[in-house]
Amino acid sequence: MAFHCPTTPRTKNLKMGKLAIVPHSLRFMSSIAAVLFLSAPTGVIAQELGGSDQINVGIAKSVSPQVRRSAEAEKGLRIEPTRTFEYADHVANGVAMRNRTAGTIHLRGAPVPSKVLTALLYFNFSDSSRDGQRIVPVLFSANRVVARKTGDHDDPCWGMTGNHSYVADVTQFVPIGGDLNQDYQVVLEFNAETSTTGQNPFSTPEPSQKVRTEGATLVVVYRTKDTTGPVFVYEALNNSMFSGTAQFDLLHPTLSNAGRFTMVGADGQRGFGYDNLASNELTFFDGNQIAGPPVASSDWDGSDGWPLPQLWDTHTHNVKLNGPLSSVRYQASGDCLVPVAFVIDAD
Repeated sequence: MAFHCPTTPRTKNLKMGKLAIVPHSLRFMSSIAAVLFLSAPTGVIAQELGGSDQINVGIAKSVSPQVRRSAEAEKGLRIEPTRTFEYADHVANGVAMRNRTAGTIHLRGAPVPSKVLTALLYFNFSDSSRDGQRIVPVLFSANRVVARKTGDHDDPCWGMTGNHSYVADVTQFVPIGGDLNQDYQVVLEFNAETSTTGQNPFSTPEPSQKVRTEGATLVVVYRTKDTTGPVFVYEALNNSMFSGTAQFDLLHPTLSNAGRFTMVGADGQRGFGYDNLASNELTFFDGNQIAGPPVASSDWDGSDGWPLPQLWDTHTHNVKLNGPLSSVRYQASGDCLVPVAFVIDAD
């Protein structure tokens, strides 16, 4: 059996802001995934949006003025670690999943052998509900697991009502000891209202799309005989969407050594498809610029989905840790962005 999935992507266009409705193609999901998700909660139905909506500073005009002002205003959050691990390291890789519900994460970079402490799968999507379901199912390497909601956010520019972040503990489904550097398949919950067209997200939208997936990232925390410092995972990022300046103060015990910083985020893009016009966000870590021009590529360039569909990012940087918190500051220029998870890894 298979699902017939008519869908509706909305053009996210920082310059043109035009929407158009075109007929959609038919797509089918695999019968295995369909059977496994039959008992899952179904998605909600989004509002039907007119073809004349415009984009204004990365926000659809159909969104309330209060939401637009909130996104454009400076965002500031102080965040306690959700999970702490002593004598640990981490690796992270992701896959963009707009206009599809299945993807493969190519996890790389872990020493062999490594002892797994935890494996966490993060993902994100937008729909017509301001408050997402508390739990949703997800398939990880053909195993059905339950993901827990970590945050609700304003929708990042696509004219939907809300955006939602989730995490699933998939520790038991990765090699507990040995080679973690494998390919892991992810299938998100879907129904007939979820897009599986695979089309360019920035092209003309399809009228029946109700759920817009963003991407998924696997973060694995591990230990080897050479591991020294702690790892802190931050996922309590409710209402984190921004389109201007945002600062996230990540609290932890006082540190004074080298380390690594990983960000996971939704809706980064280079432009409107194959061009490179919009990816100019700056990232500062404790006041030092670590990403964005002229230092390096933006952390919000959608590179987990290059060349298309973009809209999902997983980036890890070498950083200097100093003090009882790590300050992550972003400067955006109108694009709407959703931090989903952060990791601080001390040497």
